[in-house]
Amino acid sequence: MSVTNDLTYDQRVHKVCLSLKELNFDVLLVGRVLKDSSLLERPYATKEISSFV
Repeated sequence: MSVTNDLTYDQRVHKVCLSLKELNFDVLLVGRVLKDSSLLERPYATKEISSFV
């Protein structure tokens, strides 16, 4: 799954990823992290794309 917004604050996408993981899907969430984003810890794989402007 990919999003164009900050991964840290997107709870809707987080809930979808959790549901997919519970159904035994391999989940990879790809999205942006901003300079002031907090540390992201999720029970599924994530790929963070830095967008420091």
